[in-house]
Amino acid sequence: MIWYYILTFFAQTIEGFAGFGSTAMALPFLAIAIGTSEAVALLSLNSLVSGGAICLMNLKQVNRREYLKITLCVLPFIPAGILLYSTLARYEAVLKLILGLTVVFAGARGAWYAFVKKQEPPALGKLASYAALFAGALVQGMFNAGGPLIVLYANEQLRDKGSFRATMTALWFTLNTLGLALRLLITDMYTGRTFFTFAECLPVLALGILIGMLLHKRIDNARFKQGVYLIMLAGGLLSVVYCLMGLL
Repeated sequence: MIWYYILTFFAQTIEGFAGFGSTAMALPFLAIAIGTSEAVALLSLNSLVSGGAICLMNLKQVNRREYLKITLCVLPFIPAGILLYSTLARYEAVLKLILGLTVVFAGARGAWYAFVKKQEPPALGKLASYAALFAGALVQGMFNAGGPLIVLYANEQLRDKGSFRATMTALWFTLNTLGLALRLLITDMYTGRTFFTFAECLPVLALGILIGMLLHKRIDNARFKQGVYLIMLAGGLLSVVYCLMGLL
């Protein structure tokens, strides 16, 4: 399980910095080591605790209006995503490949405008941004990794880096609390060993969050946006490579 501790440290550093991306970055590697089901179980616990901790420490920066809007749009789709995963589990690699390619496109688009064009990407438009939001909700229910798609919507609504991170972590805390409750009721994903392994990793998780928060304070809004696009691009590429390995 040392692989889980190493991945937790780096993933939670990203979470502390950006407010999202920890599960998307760690899941491909951890799933190879211990299997997708156990990886999702452990990483969802990570995200639940880190989201709650970061949100509590930055509660005043939460954009309550956007938090409520996103939460109300996303929540109904979480149970559907959990049930969909049970139904389509045998097509998991293909589904993750489609997700990875979508995230790669979104991250590459943002990075192109940020680093090459030196400007903000054009707005997605209301229809596309809400489609990304609902798709992210399904993926959150299925793999606990819908963050990059939900960020496509949130990135256009939350321009301040502090508000973006605080609002996103408040959302993850809410979604992961619901996801944990539903998985405990519907699936046999969680065991006593899962919670024991997670508890052992808490000091590593806390250290990663603290380092990420220090990085967050030192970077301005423009560079923060660039970091968001790079995290999306890297997470998408990792997912694509992992899925191709599984398919081949």
